[in-house]
Amino acid sequence: MKRQPHSATILKKWRGEESPSVLRRRGCQISSLAEAPQINLSEILANIITKINKFLKGF
Repeated sequence: MKRQPHSATILKKWRGEESPSVLRRRGCQISSLAEAPQINLSEILANIITKINKFLKGF
């Protein structure tokens, strides 16, 4: 006979998941993570390289 969890919290612990209340306590709400802006590293690098080139042209 398989073990059955007595609550959703225990089931989540068995699965290695965090409960929504724990995520809220930590400030990691799922909705805010889903709506977070994506970081475009290539754009950031291009901006840095442009600024470095402008700086070096001044010498």
